[in-house]
Amino acid sequence: MISNIVLGISLVILLCVISEKFSYRIGVPALIFFMFIGMLAGGDGPLHIQYSDFSQAEMICSIGLIFIMFDGGFNTNWNHARPYVAKAVTLSSLGVLLTALITTVCCHFLIGLSYQESFLLSAVLASTDAASVFSILKSNNLDLKGGTSSILEVESGSNDPMAYLLTITAIGKRIKQLDLPLGSQAIMIKRDGHSLAARGKNVLQAGDDLIMNIPAYYPAEKETVSEVRVGKGHKWVNKTLEEIGFPDNELVIMIIRGEDKIIPNGDTRVLENDIMLVFKGE
Repeated sequence: MISNIVLGISLVILLCVISEKFSYRIGVPALIFFMFIGMLAGGDGPLHIQYSDFSQAEMICSIGLIFIMFDGGFNTNWNHARPYVAKAVTLSSLGVLLTALITTVCCHFLIGLSYQESFLLSAVLASTDAASVFSILKSNNLDLKGGTSSILEVESGSNDPMAYLLTITAIGKRIKQLDLPLGSQAIMIKRDGHSLAARGKNVLQAGDDLIMNIPAYYPAEKETVSEVRVGKGHKWVNKTLEEIGFPDNELVIMIIRGEDKIIPNGDTRVLENDIMLVFKGE
């Protein structure tokens, strides 16, 4: 099992190295190829590699971003960039905000998303990617006029705080804004090892655990919750719940995968050794 994982990671890294060399020849950022490789290897790609540990993914991406910023910072000529810091900071703050607002309006009217969904999507897309900027400037040896190269380098490396602030603003909801089940009550917020009293004005943050008091549900006589173990060779292995096609009176309420407990949707893919909790109504 471990050898297969190491082999798979090695192949992905090898493909990334090859794609980077290939990208220089056609003038396309290597990140485009990296994303394409990720799509092929992902759960919805032909390789069907399932990975749902978001905390670990965030840690790996943060470490990668540290190296990217470190490399970009050392390759930036500070003496050349110093006169353009004010312009770069303006772009990385007001520029990101204006880009997010304009994109929000476009997403709402052109795609039909709600304002909150449009703002969240815009906040994620508004900042330029430091890795892409550094890669393009470095690989093509660009020296744009008017200090544009220096402005882009400083701006791309300093716009993340504004994008992070906008994203937190988009996803943050006050407890009184939540659509809680009838009869339930928010009691406590667990945040970074601390316990906070849940008040209506409290804003939930990413990573918070909301402790709730929910009335007990007593199933009717013909309602049941059963446990289905997906063993080796089971017909459901590597199929999504939508592909399996459960009857209208059945619902998969949880998938237990090792130490993880997954609240599934139609796109969730069933893997070998999964334990599925299935609710069956009348």
